[in-house]
Amino acid sequence: MTDIGEQAWSLIHPSVRNAAQATAAIGRFDDAIFAAYRIVEASVQERIQSRAIGQALIAEAFDGPDPAIDLAEDARDREALKQLFAGALGHIRNDRSHKKMPAIPCPDAQTCFQFLATASLLLFYLDQDRRLRPRIAAFQVTGTAASPSLQIHGERLDRVRAIARDGSTVSSSVRSPTLLEVSLPPDYVGVVALHHAGGDPLEVLADTRALLQRPQSHEIVLAADMPLFSDADCLEQRQDVVGLLLLARQGGGRPFTRIYPAARGAYHVGQYVTHGPFETSIVGPTWYVDATSNQRKSAWSGSAVARPSILGASGRRRHIGISILPGDVRLGQGERRCLRVRAFGVDGPASTEHDVTMEVSWSTSAEQIAYVKGGALYGKEFGEATIEARWKDLIATARVRVVALTRGTVVKYFQGLRHLQQIAFDRSDNLYCVNQSESVFCISTDGRFTEAVRIEMDDSAAYGIDCVHLASNDELYLSNVARREALRLRRRDGRFQGAECVGTSVGGTKKAIVSDQQGRVFVAVMGNGDKGQILRIDPDGREAVFQTPDMAIYLAIAPDGSLCTPSTRYRAVHVFNGDGELIETIHHGCSDSAAGIAVDQEGAILLPFFHSGRLLRIDRRGDAPVLRFIADGLGTPGGIAVDSRGRVYVSDFAGDAIRMLL
Repeated sequence: MTDIGEQAWSLIHPSVRNAAQATAAIGRFDDAIFAAYRIVEASVQERIQSRAIGQALIAEAFDGPDPAIDLAEDARDREALKQLFAGALGHIRNDRSHKKMPAIPCPDAQTCFQFLATASLLLFYLDQDRRLRPRIAAFQVTGTAASPSLQIHGERLDRVRAIARDGSTVSSSVRSPTLLEVSLPPDYVGVVALHHAGGDPLEVLADTRALLQRPQSHEIVLAADMPLFSDADCLEQRQDVVGLLLLARQGGGRPFTRIYPAARGAYHVGQYVTHGPFETSIVGPTWYVDATSNQRKSAWSGSAVARPSILGASGRRRHIGISILPGDVRLGQGERRCLRVRAFGVDGPASTEHDVTMEVSWSTSAEQIAYVKGGALYGKEFGEATIEARWKDLIATARVRVVALTRGTVVKYFQGLRHLQQIAFDRSDNLYCVNQSESVFCISTDGRFTEAVRIEMDDSAAYGIDCVHLASNDELYLSNVARREALRLRRRDGRFQGAECVGTSVGGTKKAIVSDQQGRVFVAVMGNGDKGQILRIDPDGREAVFQTPDMAIYLAIAPDGSLCTPSTRYRAVHVFNGDGELIETIHHGCSDSAAGIAVDQEGAILLPFFHSGRLLRIDRRGDAPVLRFIADGLGTPGGIAVDSRGRVYVSDFAGDAIRMLL
């Protein structure tokens, strides 16, 4: 072999070929070998920005637990590769650079090719340097459901040579060393592959369902083929049907259990199923034995036979995105806000979510303007910043603007709880809220979020606490619609403790609760018929009840001690004195349903309307009430409260948010 053919040169690393081909072609084989290994040495020098040579260079590049050139995860492999480079440069290169003649001269083109191939192998190893590979740190699906995109954050992303989706190359991408964006089709669920020179492609599982940010209503089978009985003593077992115990979660609300009659052998534990369909046949009064408590329980007084469709199996959970709530924050200088971070995922066919606020790491683009600590956002100086939350390999960002907020401005104060209902302030302006669950939550003035109260609830209860009130004596009142009861808790050692039922002299579902300066507590009671009831509990514990013209659901106390309640039937607000005497009826004429009521320090009545999302203010200081809408776009209100500074807060049941009107 007198020369190296074109096919052989095509197998050599391009840098070696450029350095050695012309020299080898004229038979100067040792010079060609020296040029190739000089390229290897120069590549190592350039990689670590060093001017060292020989063994000093190799030690600088490969020594230590965190080497400058990292070719392997295992320390023994790193040492072996270091010796390979040391031997090649120490013998092959030095043998041709420090002597008149090499100790082992290259006799022909075939031997030269073997030397050049070894140099090519060394450059191949350098290309595998783990410090030069693209690295994915986090990713997020952004945009809209109609036009989604995948943002990938990391390092050395400019070394990505091609992006593929479903096996086809994607051309619509924006690249930088730290950010890469890929357009996705609507409803896309699949792998996006980043191809690079350093080995196997990096893969991201993109799922545009993260943009929906709301779990689907679904039911999962907790128990199947349960024995059912036609008698309360559970002696007469039904033969035609068995029990199907399901865990239901509707629209992100409280999970609860329910049981239906079903066919034997049709379902298995862990399956996701639809709600219904149902047969026309009805199974009469039925009981079952609870497997956990071994107690006999009523299943139903009458139920249609369920034949739900099987959606798939549970147990294949993965997370697909996170979101900072709210995603766009406006606050004043020196103010704090409470942020939440919600993780979205899928479990087989079902969408899932859970709160990960206390598990994320935070960063900000402008520390002097705003920063986050433990979920509390601090507004420092006027300006705009971007905050970032990272959880596992997922990332989310939010916009923060620190500005001078003017009177009449509506801002999103809080977001992150599903099905928000009534809200109330304590004397220190800490905001308490409920969302039909077993808990009362507190959003403190310093931006902290805590669970203030949790009551015991039966697993089969779909709804829990929907009304809350803080009395001036630090007593907390709440209504539990599952048990149609009102509870009182007293603050002890900084905690609300000792839940006790109040208002037991009157039946019916307890709703809104308020108290006056005399320590009297008023409870709206939903009963039967067209009339409503308001229960009064005096400080000495005596209870009295008075009738209202129609159903009373929401209550508010005015500064003069009068009691106000909205009336949907009369399209008005009824005003009573503390003894239940009707003082006046203020007609507003709105056909929409009021979703709460509040009275500010000036005595103005505030009514949010459920369907229109508008806020009506009724001023009563003149000869005749003055009515005007002062805000709209409040979603589907669930409650309203006013703080000590006169700012109005309205919860949004469907939008999972609380808005503040300055």
